[in-house]
Amino acid sequence: MTSPAGAAAPRGLAALRRAITAEVEDVNRMIYHTLRAGTLACAVLLLAALAYVAASGTAIPTDVVPIPDLVAALGRLTPAAVLSVGLLLLILTPVARVALSVGYFAREKDATYVLVTLIVLANLIAGLVLGIG
Repeated sequence: MTSPAGAAAPRGLAALRRAITAEVEDVNRMIYHTLRAGTLACAVLLLAALAYVAASGTAIPTDVVPIPDLVAALGRLTPAAVLSVGLLLLILTPVARVALSVGYFAREKDATYVLVTLIVLANLIAGLVLGIG
């Protein structure tokens, strides 16, 4: 026969396991939605620009619009600008995922993972900055 205290321990562990699993699922869901939204928005922008090119009969743009000129080009709704924004969004989506992970690990006060994830984020940003020039 088990005592009530002995029965409470497994129930307490089960509740803790459910809470941890729910939190991990919430983080995974957040990351999933971030990656999905970025990918879908990118696909919509790229398809819209290609549809515009096809409807207008113009050539598909071969050059990317430089970031400083992007706002002005978007104001004119050029296909090259819309394609450039779509590609930029595709590149920045994984960066957003890593940045969200930094925030999650910081909220959990997990210094090791914060440091490692910040290093990954710094490498991604450095690659983007150095690759633009």
